[in-house]
Amino acid sequence: MGSYLHISYPGHNLFFREQVYFQIPDAGLGHAQLGLETAQGLASLFVYIESVGHMRLREVLAVLFLLCGFQSIKTYGQVVSTWDGGTGNWSVSTNWDPVAVPNNGGGTTYSVTISAPSSGVTMDVPNDTIDDLTLGATTSLNIYAGYSLSLVSGASTNAGTLNDILGSLTNFGTLVSTGTLYNGHATLGNSGTLINSGALVNAESDLGNSGTLMNSGTLSNADSSVSNYGTLINTGSSNYTNSDLSSSATLVNAGTLNIGDVSYVGNTGRLINSGIINIGTGITGEIGNVGNTGTLINSGAINIGPHLYDELFNSGMLISAGTLTSAGLINNTGTFTNSGAVTISSSGLFTTSTNYAQTGGSTLVNGTLTATGSAIVNIQGGTLGGTGTINGYVAMAGTITPGEPGTPGTLTIFGNYEQTGTLEELMSPLSQSFLNVSGNVTLDPGAFLDITLLNGFDPLGQTFDIMDYNALTGQFSNGSSFWDDGYLWDITHGQSEIDVTAVSTPEPSSLLLLFIGLAALAFYAHRKNV
Repeated sequence: MGSYLHISYPGHNLFFREQVYFQIPDAGLGHAQLGLETAQGLASLFVYIESVGHMRLREVLAVLFLLCGFQSIKTYGQVVSTWDGGTGNWSVSTNWDPVAVPNNGGGTTYSVTISAPSSGVTMDVPNDTIDDLTLGATTSLNIYAGYSLSLVSGASTNAGTLNDILGSLTNFGTLVSTGTLYNGHATLGNSGTLINSGALVNAESDLGNSGTLMNSGTLSNADSSVSNYGTLINTGSSNYTNSDLSSSATLVNAGTLNIGDVSYVGNTGRLINSGIINIGTGITGEIGNVGNTGTLINSGAINIGPHLYDELFNSGMLISAGTLTSAGLINNTGTFTNSGAVTISSSGLFTTSTNYAQTGGSTLVNGTLTATGSAIVNIQGGTLGGTGTINGYVAMAGTITPGEPGTPGTLTIFGNYEQTGTLEELMSPLSQSFLNVSGNVTLDPGAFLDITLLNGFDPLGQTFDIMDYNALTGQFSNGSSFWDDGYLWDITHGQSEIDVTAVSTPEPSSLLLLFIGLAALAFYAHRKNV
């Protein structure tokens, strides 16, 4: 590629294939035409001078000055290179139309199309660079060991099979893959935009993203490493088997993220989940691990399996407004806030060295929740329940229900308990809720007891132990007797336990008199208004 110059005087003819020109009028010069002609990616600069008199020196210098300026102009032409069909090597020029091996350089760039049905192309050019690639359905491009392909600009599409095996593929433009993109024992790098709605397979390979990677298809990683320095968005299925994902920028999951078979996901940036994250569960199997030292915002579902080392570790900020269900380990040394639904199953362990803060939602402890050191379980709103164990100080401003919704049970607290909210006592014919506190209990003003009878249970004349403790300060704000769920209850605040006794129900005659009185009042109010 280069530029060349035509200068023509009257009587000389030039054939201009494509021209762009302008005129420079001058009283003594006549006029001059300067322009640019292009064809097949070549650029030619021309000057046409039509003189009506003698040219003065300054006029000649002016033309030469413009001429020198135009000589610095270069245009770079893009060649659309099309594969002729069949199978063959990239390096064979006769496989292409026009006849040239596509590889940017010397001012020429290439847009490559491989669309002839059943075409199979083998990349055998080291460090090949093109603008963009169109790979049609039923076609394939194979990049093998020692060879690489870079897509540097424009929009590339893959509807066929793009195999990077022991080679290297790098995208700087936009690559839309609806077919199969296979990265095996190789390196796949994206600094532009990579959109996958097909199958992206990363097998014993490295995938690096510093641009935007969007997956709405399947992203499968086996024995591989994924590094995200840009934006990685998953709305499809993203699976990690014996693989690592390291994200220092933005990781968004609105689909399903499966982490298992000795896999690790580390977030030092921002992880936003509105989909499902399975740690040691799901299709990838057991032993998954997630470490967050950045910000993790969950409005979807995070599920942690029951296997040893199935763990979520947070030393950053974890904000959960969705569901967080753990049969494994949760270890928190950072900031944790729940306004969704946390479930710690019977094999689950949740350990925190900072406050367990709940502003709403629910926490169900059927396993173990432990607040170490000066940390507390701080239920500012919502509910706390379960049949497991809480180790540490519990501050209850919400509602605590020993057992599970609709099923009474015993909840044990090894520590002190302070209540400004409500204790909901469930009673059924077979069991009753019981709060077992090993330490001291403080019932502040505003602390209430609520009794709910289940399955038609008649408690009349029976006494129930609802809470025990080491020492008690304060009383429930209900008073020594109160009506609840159709019965009059007496409360006894003892030295080491609190008992309630159902002492009576409203007499039928009393109810009848109450009804008559209310009806009379309503009639009188109506007559008065009339």
